[in-house]
Amino acid sequence: MFKKTAFVILFAALTSALAVDSTQTDYDHAALSLSAQGTYAQAVSFSIPSTELTLSAEQVRPGNSFTVSIPVTNTTDRAIDVSAVAAAPTGTGASHLTVQAVSAQATLPAGQTTTLTFTLSFDASTEAAQAGQTVSVMFDVTAVAAADNTSTENSSF
Repeated sequence: MFKKTAFVILFAALTSALAVDSTQTDYDHAALSLSAQGTYAQAVSFSIPSTELTLSAEQVRPGNSFTVSIPVTNTTDRAIDVSAVAAAPTGTGASHLTVQAVSAQATLPAGQTTTLTFTLSFDASTEAAQAGQTVSVMFDVTAVAAADNTSTENSSF
């Protein structure tokens, strides 16, 4: 019992020693100013090592299928949700190519890297006219602050 009483008295003494007292402005009034300070998180940003990938002639051929990997690094101090979308293929051989998302979105912690992937597949058509045709696919990558980056919690002094 003595230890509990001593702790309560010590805690009360320390708490009041750390408190800041108001200043009387007159007999019926007192005032105290305090501030809440913080720093904004960094703006959402990410990096990708290269923005251009050249497909070799060995890859662009009937019946072939391969994976395009897009490494994305979160360059902010908070989590972001990244996603990629493939535009419709263009070029003279575009009608022979399909693009399918494998892993096109992810939540990425601060400073971490993930890989977004797509499969590119050429149909089995072997028309002589396909020789020399070109294909191109544009991938758009976007990011937004992750939903868990906002707080509705109250802060207290």
